[in-house]
Amino acid sequence: MKKAMKKITYLLIAAMSLVSVASCVKELTPEPFVTGDGIAREFTVTLPPATRTDLVDGKTVWAKGDSLWVSNGVSSESVVVPEEYWGQKEFKFIVKNATFSDTTKTIYVVYPYLAAGGLTEGKVKVKIPGVQDGLFKSANIAAAVAEDYNVNLKNVTAVLKVTVPEDTKAPIYSLAIGAANGNPLTGTCTVDFSGDVPVLIPPTTPGSNISVQVDALTGDFFVATIPGTYDAGFTLMAATTDFAYASETRQTTVENTVKVNDLVDLGTIGTNLAPLSGDGTEASPWLLESLGHVIAFTSAVNDGLNFAGEFVKLGNDISGVTAPIGTLAVTYSNNVYTVTGNPFQGHFDGAGHTISVNITASTAGRSTRVGLFGGLGDGAVVENLIIDGKVSMGGCNIIGGLAGSIYADENGVVIKNVTNKAAVNGNNQIGGLVGEASANIANTMVFENCRNEGAVTGGSYGVGGIVGRAVNKAVNKSFTGCVNTGAVKGQYDIGGIVGYSYYGVIADCENSGTVESTNNSVSAVYAVSNGKFTVSSHGGAGGVSGWTQNSTVKNCKNSGAITGPTKVGGVTAASYWTGLTDCENTGTVTCTGNVCGGVIGWAATSGTQTRCINKGAVTGNSYVGGITGYADAMGTSSGSANLRFNNCVNHGVVIANTESAGGIMGYAKSYNKSGSYNVHPEANGCINDKDAEVYAQYRAGGILGSFSVYSNAAVGNIRNCENHGTIVGTRTDKDGGEVAGGILGCTLNTPNGSGAGIHVENCLNAGKIQYSVVSHVGVYCGGIVGRFLAGTIANVVNVGTVGPVSGTPGEGIEGRLGSIVGSLENTGTYSFLEEAYALDGIAANFAGTSSVAAATLQEKCPNVRTFSEWGELSDLVTIKGTDSFIVDEALNLWVSGNTDYAYYTWTWADKPEFAKE
Repeated sequence: MKKAMKKITYLLIAAMSLVSVASCVKELTPEPFVTGDGIAREFTVTLPPATRTDLVDGKTVWAKGDSLWVSNGVSSESVVVPEEYWGQKEFKFIVKNATFSDTTKTIYVVYPYLAAGGLTEGKVKVKIPGVQDGLFKSANIAAAVAEDYNVNLKNVTAVLKVTVPEDTKAPIYSLAIGAANGNPLTGTCTVDFSGDVPVLIPPTTPGSNISVQVDALTGDFFVATIPGTYDAGFTLMAATTDFAYASETRQTTVENTVKVNDLVDLGTIGTNLAPLSGDGTEASPWLLESLGHVIAFTSAVNDGLNFAGEFVKLGNDISGVTAPIGTLAVTYSNNVYTVTGNPFQGHFDGAGHTISVNITASTAGRSTRVGLFGGLGDGAVVENLIIDGKVSMGGCNIIGGLAGSIYADENGVVIKNVTNKAAVNGNNQIGGLVGEASANIANTMVFENCRNEGAVTGGSYGVGGIVGRAVNKAVNKSFTGCVNTGAVKGQYDIGGIVGYSYYGVIADCENSGTVESTNNSVSAVYAVSNGKFTVSSHGGAGGVSGWTQNSTVKNCKNSGAITGPTKVGGVTAASYWTGLTDCENTGTVTCTGNVCGGVIGWAATSGTQTRCINKGAVTGNSYVGGITGYADAMGTSSGSANLRFNNCVNHGVVIANTESAGGIMGYAKSYNKSGSYNVHPEANGCINDKDAEVYAQYRAGGILGSFSVYSNAAVGNIRNCENHGTIVGTRTDKDGGEVAGGILGCTLNTPNGSGAGIHVENCLNAGKIQYSVVSHVGVYCGGIVGRFLAGTIANVVNVGTVGPVSGTPGEGIEGRLGSIVGSLENTGTYSFLEEAYALDGIAANFAGTSSVAAATLQEKCPNVRTFSEWGELSDLVTIKGTDSFIVDEALNLWVSGNTDYAYYTWTWADKPEFAKE
């Protein structure tokens, strides 16, 4: 460790004075402004001798840079003291924005301008900042309420004085003052003017320490504070950047009550600086045992020491941290990273201890990349740490409880066994642990067994329980064994673990916190321009991830309530070129608009979803699915892609308030253009279980609600799938329109081209297929498909009933009800029904009599039979040269020799069902 360092150039606790306050955008300099057409009124402001605590010969006069906040209770403006009044005790100003009349002319004034906190129920609020400059001119805050044109300001704060002597052994850069009894020294307070002396009503939660920029200066420093009772005295902390004389902490004793206008001398600090234990090696790490130690460590990092190859360890729980450790700015362009700042790059071991932070825009002092660590650079390791408190940065970007930004290269970054309990608030790229994570080499960015329990709130995009955005270069970032229990909320790309994941591996992660997106501008799932797809590359809310691109998600679980306007999913909101394996949702999934799924809201282009399970209720307007709401096998610029769902199971209730609800997929779309694209959705071995229910006004299916194709040769496949749940068309507003099927609700268009459409093969239904109003005659309900326009239905079996929820179907309804398909259309060339079997008595016809194929059903649809409750077919069938009178035998003859299809067995409960291994 260096024993001497260059003068620190970045203020540890982010310098902010009452006349120059750092914000998320830039420093604010009060300037006069006019925002209304109010009548101009002239006021006189006077400064009685005590307006500023008499620190220098009792002089109280206006000075350069002084400004006032002025309000009439409705509108406000800043008034800067003109140069001609500098050095005088009073000045006159004209209020142009605020309108006053002869009967209503109350004026509210706060000095200085940036100390004003507005009005609440006619009461003035003032803000005592956590970081002050220690100078005379900003040592006190004054306020007034006047009923005439003469404003007499009065102090509302007390002043604390601390002296840094000239004989300190190392330059002091940071000074902190805290109340030993935990009373708030800072915060937004209400001013009570009812008595002779104004009284501050402090905030209900403790404020942070007051931090002062010392910057190696010596002498007297003054800070404003909340008057009150401090019976345990004050704690003073001073820090250097020299670990041989790292810090000093001492406690003072003062009178019990500090009053308005009091000047309390806390004495000196800096004559007993003590070294930091350790030497930075793994065997003897730098040991941080107090807030003063943390301040010294922070000063060193911010001064340019990255601690690469060195070890730092916590020795105690520490509270009162108000400034980020280190800085890091990462930009990415043309596949190249540019990294700037002073990030921490060493090994930080929390040893199971807690650091409590209170980092706000008034203490952090810079606009972005804020957390306990402002930045973690290549080689950094942080482990075994708990973070508590709050990181509240309002409209700022790239905020996290642990770190604002992290960057991994060849040495990697590892975040392991870190828990965040702090509330984290910002604008975009907000994470419980990290705001933005970037990596230059695959699998060097590692989050392992991390946890978030704090509320994470973003005003815009990229908000996650662990990481807001894992972005930039196309290399994997790893999340393993991470857990979120905190509430996560933002506009879009919102996830319980990761808000936006680009090239990520998310494994064994769990979310139980509520996840909410609030922006419906992501509703457009895709667009087509010149035959090519463009993607709305944003997601809504997902239990594990919001937007998930080129990623792998496996063995992840969600039990939290997931809500938003659109693209809402129990595990991931939007999945693009991404596969999910062994993922499970048990939480409720609700969207006020379209596109929501128990596991995935919107699944696009390519990816295999394997053994995913939904047990939660899923509700939305349209495109609602137990596994995915919208399966979009859209094309890419070239090549092919398939979107597959293998062995997925839905146990939850699925409700579409309008259309397209499915036990597995609410809606699926396929695309093929002149042979250059070969993309289609597939469901294989999927089950909508007996405890599942699917409801839609129209287009409800046990596996898929509705299917559409973009071009003439596009296809889709449903194979080896089962429905045991109840499927209901719920439309009641007019006569009919319900479409419901045990496997597929309906196809939406009729493409041209051999083999085009959807192929429903080797599937079975044992659930009830129903429509809600018995008097309706315009329904389409079928044991396998409600309405079928193009493709094939082959080797399917239905043992479930088809009919109204209650009552007996009216005359003419047979035209739209079928034990296999409600309406079979366009069968002349492209639609085929072959080897289909239904339990005797389910419906009068295999296909509704209004079907295009009805007149030649047996000719176009061979081997369509009923069977008895004993499994005996109504007629002999011949399949692959073998005769059979037994339904499960006939089904297996069709399957025989093809390992891609499941075999059937016979049970007395469900009759034919798939043989289970």
